[in-house]
Amino acid sequence: IWNGDSVSAAMSDVTPLVAETGQNPAILGVVMNYVGNSGAYDIGVANTIANQWWAQGGLVELSIYSDDPTFSDDPSGYPNGTSIPASAFHELTDTSSAAYKQWHSQLDTYATELHTLTDSGNVVMLRPFIELNGDWNWYGAQAPSDFIFVWQDMYDYLMKAKGLINVLWIYNVNANVGRYSDYYPGSSYVDVVGMDIYDSPGNYVADANNGGMYAFLVSTGKPLILPEVGLSSSTPGTDSIDNSQLMSLIQPRFRSRREVGLA
Repeated sequence: IWNGDSVSAAMSDVTPLVAETGQNPAILGVVMNYVGNSGAYDIGVANTIANQWWAQGGLVELSIYSDDPTFSDDPSGYPNGTSIPASAFHELTDTSSAAYKQWHSQLDTYATELHTLTDSGNVVMLRPFIELNGDWNWYGAQAPSDFIFVWQDMYDYLMKAKGLINVLWIYNVNANVGRYSDYYPGSSYVDVVGMDIYDSPGNYVADANNGGMYAFLVSTGKPLILPEVGLSSSTPGTDSIDNSQLMSLIQPRFRSRREVGLA
């Protein structure tokens, strides 16, 4: 997988990668924002890039950075890097609340855009809640029962009420945070599981096993993906990473499991 931080970054990074290696990544990761936000994360541009990638024979992973429908994080609804109060998130479990209706307005937009991709036979690997166990997104580190309700409600609304097809749902947790299993919405609502790992060279194996994260993800019986893997450094651009450390995590497990990709 090549996972760009934005739509523009996804393609600007792929071009030199192909020139250097002579090969395209199998899966292109693209970030898709709510329609109210444009520019690098524009949802329409994400669709254009996705269709181009499929035309070349690739698959696309779409990661959603949604707006806070409760508006408790910021008056504009745009998330500012922190989880919202539990009481505000709980409003999304009340089908009569303004927050619930606002959230479903966002889902209507996602449904329309996803239909343009999937109705022609393209398959979307959808990461609806990025690093959901962390506290740096509005939906993160919430009461498990509330989060599971929101996930299941989103799934049912998009897949059943809106009639989406060809969508693979990714349950994505972050290493070294804990609570990897608390938010799992159930086998019927998940197609792929994934873990993000950022750390210093040599720590990937320890990170993956931290708190039983890898063991839990394997226990779900779902294919495993690593949507984001990278070097965590206090001085970006000055450190290098020994990819053999990462391979020591992947290779012995790949033979007996169904890892489908890493980014």
